[in-house]
Amino acid sequence: MVEYESVILSLEKSFPQLGDTHLLTDDDKYGILTEDTPVGQVPVITFCNRSDFEAFLRYVYNGKYDVPSTQGAAVITYPDTVKTASLRKEYLAAHSNDMMGWVHHFQELKKDREAVTSTIVVLSQGPYSGYIPPIYPYEKWLSMSSVIRRYHECTHYIVKRKYHSGRTDLFDELEADTVGIYAALGKQDSMLLRQCLGIENGIYITGRLELYTAPITDAIRYIDDVLRAFEDIPPVTCPYDLIPDIEELRQQFSKR
Repeated sequence: MVEYESVILSLEKSFPQLGDTHLLTDDDKYGILTEDTPVGQVPVITFCNRSDFEAFLRYVYNGKYDVPSTQGAAVITYPDTVKTASLRKEYLAAHSNDMMGWVHHFQELKKDREAVTSTIVVLSQGPYSGYIPPIYPYEKWLSMSSVIRRYHECTHYIVKRKYHSGRTDLFDELEADTVGIYAALGKQDSMLLRQCLGIENGIYITGRLELYTAPITDAIRYIDDVLRAFEDIPPVTCPYDLIPDIEELRQQFSKR
């Protein structure tokens, strides 16, 4: 079980610049939970205010990141100084304080990225993708948006851990949105997915899609083909169970 206090301590030690912000010391600014995934548990932090979410990302990335208005979540893998300090203490205790040995051992440890890093999912609150579907009451859509965001980001985490570690592309976004929407609705909804990307009636209006691809016209045709293939995947009990079937389709669309 992930202990929430240790997660916050790890972040504060690994990102000293957060110390003066009170983003993680004021409990009313955020909520934290643990998400069970097929590749293990991952802590999920949800900031109550959009401004705190954006401030957190800026501090984590040393002020070198402009948060797009359509971005409401992120998966952050970071060098965990608390984890490293614990490993160092254990090694030195077992090897008579052999510092040179620790230096060599640490270089070997870094080859296994997970040994010296930790991952968190960070979420904001608000309408998913900045979009408000007219068919849902606003409060219900806010609740659904929280579910979509959490499953969307955890899907990225699962895929990168289990299948590949490459850069996120449009296929990954379609996969993550499909899982997120399935978690919120209990079924796929390709029309809602398109709307969350900024596509209405086959035409791109404005939204997230431009963050992932160009030209837009080709992307819309690609999206139509991918979502048509996704719709043939049989229903599942757990939304994450969609991922293996979706990954089997990846190669079919990877060169298009």
